[in-house]
Amino acid sequence: MAEKWKRDTPWRQGHLLPPEALSLLGVSNEGTFAVVISHDCDLANDDLEEEPNVEVILGKMGDPSKSGNLRWGKSPRHIHLEYTHPDRDTLLLEFSINRKRTVAKRDLCRYDPQAYSLTKAEREAFSRWLASRYRRSAFPDAFNDVLRLSRLGEKLEKKLKKPEGEAITAVLFDVEERSGAEFHLSIVLLYRDEDLYEKVDAVAKSIQGLFEECNHEVSVGEVKVMLEDCEPISEGKLTVKDFRKLQKWEKDHISLRSNPPGEMMGEV
Repeated sequence: MAEKWKRDTPWRQGHLLPPEALSLLGVSNEGTFAVVISHDCDLANDDLEEEPNVEVILGKMGDPSKSGNLRWGKSPRHIHLEYTHPDRDTLLLEFSINRKRTVAKRDLCRYDPQAYSLTKAEREAFSRWLASRYRRSAFPDAFNDVLRLSRLGEKLEKKLKKPEGEAITAVLFDVEERSGAEFHLSIVLLYRDEDLYEKVDAVAKSIQGLFEECNHEVSVGEVKVMLEDCEPISEGKLTVKDFRKLQKWEKDHISLRSNPPGEMMGEV
């Protein structure tokens, strides 16, 4: 605890506010959590005229049954983060990007972060998720219409909700438009650790099964989407060249009203 905000502040992006500090946000400390989203460089800035506040977002206890879609930043608006206490206790929390608040540094300096912390992998995923709010892929309108009207997108979500889906860090699409009415789709299921291959491969096979049920293509009117392949690839084996051809698919995409879509730059 400090009397004023200092450059060597203990606060970092991903830290949880203690329950007693939630009053600074005007919210109840029962069932509510707040995580710091400000960048570490902004937190280290002790010029309170230039950087007077700390940004946070509010959250709640997470439902484990939703982790397949919400772990590792696969949803652009909600994320599940697993925190670990020094005594090994764990805490699964769900945060929403739309529940932003700010707290003055001059007030927060009186409190220390909770002892719960994120692993390095969780912190990196959290940072990418925050950045993706302003840097997301967009797909052609006709392609998204097929996913929506055929309920294929909804079925993909259900596959990712399964326990095996939690091992997937990103779902990447390579969409090749052969004409305005035909799209060829290749899917990459990205995962972190090699020992998770079998779990992710099971999800890949179940996705392939969705297309096999309808003769390897999904159609709405005259527009059809054909699956070329769906394969699991570990983060350590995905090359930069291959990554540049892929776009991240998120469960609540909104179509781009241009054809073809503009390129998106950024990390998975």
